[in-house]
Amino acid sequence: MKIFILTTGSRGDVQPFAALGCGLREAGHKVFLAGSQDFAHLVQSYDLGFSPIMGDTAAFTSSSEIMNQMKAANPLSFLLTFRKMLRSFHAEFAKLQERVWEVCQEAEALIYHPGMINGFFISRELGIPGIMASPFPLSPTREFPSLLFYAGPRLGIAYNRVTHNVFKGIFWRSLRPSVTEFWRKNGKGPSFVGDPFGAIEREELPILYSFSRHVISPPADWADNIAVTGYWFPPDREPGWQAPEDLASFLESGPPPVYVGFGSVAGMSADDAMRVALRALRSLGLRAVVASSSSEIAREVENDSEVFLLKEAPHTWLFPKMAAVVHHGGSGTTAAGLRAGVPSLIVPHTNDQPMWARRVSELGVGFDLAPVKRLSTERFVRAVSGALTSGVRERAASMGRLIREEDGVGTAVQRILRHFDCPPNRGNSKSRG
Repeated sequence: MKIFILTTGSRGDVQPFAALGCGLREAGHKVFLAGSQDFAHLVQSYDLGFSPIMGDTAAFTSSSEIMNQMKAANPLSFLLTFRKMLRSFHAEFAKLQERVWEVCQEAEALIYHPGMINGFFISRELGIPGIMASPFPLSPTREFPSLLFYAGPRLGIAYNRVTHNVFKGIFWRSLRPSVTEFWRKNGKGPSFVGDPFGAIEREELPILYSFSRHVISPPADWADNIAVTGYWFPPDREPGWQAPEDLASFLESGPPPVYVGFGSVAGMSADDAMRVALRALRSLGLRAVVASSSSEIAREVENDSEVFLLKEAPHTWLFPKMAAVVHHGGSGTTAAGLRAGVPSLIVPHTNDQPMWARRVSELGVGFDLAPVKRLSTERFVRAVSGALTSGVRERAASMGRLIREEDGVGTAVQRILRHFDCPPNRGNSKSRG
């Protein structure tokens, strides 16, 4: 079977889907990922097919509209700036729908990220099975608020349900213009392009969540069609990747350092947070591995023997070698930090990051350093000192063991193939690390 996976977002969003693709390939299926051109090499390194449907993600996320979205201080301002951003890029998103449709013509089954929700309609139009797979929770529940409201107050069961409906409603209305325009051009009326999230919920279609039940326990009011599979991790070492000699030498030359990196977050907010983190670590006498593409940060650390400026390294390989990890709270980076079993200090900027930051704090395996605008050296020193206490380190190590015992990819593959009515594994069973 030819299975196409429609992805969107940064590397942390795409890489778990590549891991899922590896599991499906091992089960004997042909797997193709569709996503941003800048991840072509990553996907192809796993011997998966790749179809570019958009340009450079880094260039897109560094635009002024995206940077304004990242400054959103609360759920309402986030949703308003998100809608404004989508309107600004309406033409590009409309073209994206055309490219996705073209890519899917050879598909026999679809798996799609919520940001690629047109996959729902495409699967129906082509008469092929489709599954939504998400790195963050979307299904309404009484037990906790939606991801954009998660870091806010707890106001009870009714409030929780409302926040989920508000988020899904605005999210769909933001995506709907480009999706509706595409189907109108292809002869489909308004009735064809109804609320896909509502249809998935009403019809109890399969939904896969690629996080651990030890991090977010499946709510009791979720139906059986919803599966929390465990995280989807790629192999610890990407094909062909070897640790640079200077990185290996730095790691061996002293005690475990603290990792500091803010992923796809760009601009002054990331640089300022990096400077605060470095001042705090220096005052504590701790070594650091810094992941930054900023030329200013590179100049500031180039003569510091206690700081290693990292170009790239797989998080699943690097993080277990750290004393703690400091990052922005993207879903993929958070998962890697938890799996490594080391404390996490999260400086969330936007999207689902505040939810993961609060969740890490609630679990007692790290600290939430929101909001960014109140980040200070003194506050960071307290957080790092707290993270390195025995209690936090022990809880983080225990969480890491629980997550490593899960087979998120294997569980997801079983659910997918059961829904796609595929035969059992007939491929080579290779370790996913």
